[in-house]
Amino acid sequence: FIIYYLNDILIFSKTIDKYQKYIKNSTRYTIFNLFYKKNIIILPTKLYIGYLNVELLSFCIDSPGLTNID
Repeated sequence: FIIYYLNDILIFSKTIDKYQKYIKNSTRYTIFNLFYKKNIIILPTKLYIGYLNVELLSFCIDSPGLTNID
């Protein structure tokens, strides 16, 4: 799954295998290749890879999906 909000892009899935396909696939359609082709800059300070959950805008994003934490 991919969710975007303003300048944040979240990529998550139910399994690590599906997650890795989004970011490590050797085809030309990986997310990082698309960013490169569109001249989108990724800041290392904003990059989190392989986390089990991330909190953003009062939501927790994890393998089941989105959960409101308020």
